[in-house]
Amino acid sequence: MAMCALIAILVLFLNRRVLGDQSEENLNYTFPEGFMFGAATSAYQIEGAWNVDGKGPSVWDNVSHNFPGYIIDNSTADEAALSYYLYKEDTKALKDMGITLFHWDTPQYLQDLGGWANEFIVKVFVEYARVVFKNFGDRRLMPTHDVKLGWFAEPIFGNGDFPEVMKKRVKDSSTKQGFPWSRLPEFSPEERQLVKGTYDYFALNHYTTNLVTPAQPKPQPSFLSDQGVQELLPWWLPASNTSKWLFVSPQGFRRLLRLIKQRYGDVQICITENGFADSGELEDEMKMTYIGTYMTEMYKAMYIDGVNVIGYTVWSVIDNMEWRAGYTSKFGLYHVNFTDPARPRIPKASSYMMKEITSTRKIPQKYVDLAATFSLDIRPKKNDLS
Repeated sequence: MAMCALIAILVLFLNRRVLGDQSEENLNYTFPEGFMFGAATSAYQIEGAWNVDGKGPSVWDNVSHNFPGYIIDNSTADEAALSYYLYKEDTKALKDMGITLFHWDTPQYLQDLGGWANEFIVKVFVEYARVVFKNFGDRRLMPTHDVKLGWFAEPIFGNGDFPEVMKKRVKDSSTKQGFPWSRLPEFSPEERQLVKGTYDYFALNHYTTNLVTPAQPKPQPSFLSDQGVQELLPWWLPASNTSKWLFVSPQGFRRLLRLIKQRYGDVQICITENGFADSGELEDEMKMTYIGTYMTEMYKAMYIDGVNVIGYTVWSVIDNMEWRAGYTSKFGLYHVNFTDPARPRIPKASSYMMKEITSTRKIPQKYVDLAATFSLDIRPKKNDLS
């Protein structure tokens, strides 16, 4: 038994060296057996059938129905891609679908009770999760939707509390805005112990990278103001023609993965969303470039920086109702014709690319070569920033 244990420790040690000690010129960009690939979507954005079979309205049903102009094309997801009825076509395109428990579409009834600011919703969510796990437990994937890394990651993967810099900035902003106390709630000692370490893996959604410069808080309270920075666009990088915020910055992706390892150690990371928007063209070359170069930098993070990435999920399986962008911005690997009542699905070039990668487990050399051309290290002149 002692000899077996020694051999097991040695194998583990050697495997970890393989995952962190390679130089870039020695990489073969082939993913190991067991690395997971997938594609994601969300119920509200594709299902339609918004009031069918006893379904109540969500917060997004309420917004799209009652606040004209909030959605750029004044659309709704009342029908969307009709996946409520065409789910067999979608599961045929993607054999192994994951389950997203919360995706920005709280039932309106619960929002009327205060939503996530009301502790009662925790009990409701626990019951919801119990039902989902019971019925789909062998097929689930639970991404944490982390808008800014430390806000959600630090309480769970760190010391059980919000980052110190976040607490200070919100407190300082609150004071300048005339509040008698910080607008950021405080964790009690019991709550810190409760949430600290409550994870199975780190689920990360990532799309793009911006530059930042220090900024003073504004008079009106806002999340953006509380950050204490002004975000600046990396204008020299290629960007989506439909989602102007989305720049192709694969090196930023690697730096983020490296930062997670530096802060939280050898935690397993699953990329639960990563994708690129365009006008829905079938020959979606820029989307393929985005996916291929981001995978390349993720691979470097794994085999040069030793980041423990266990899976990659592209957003999204099919074109969908993209929140405030409505149907003007398309992330899908499959094209959906939203003007056709039958909502036919047509595979895009990017779907064939993903099929090649998942079958060969190898990133095409074309995208490995391209990755180095999207550099964040160019520093533009101040008057050129936008």
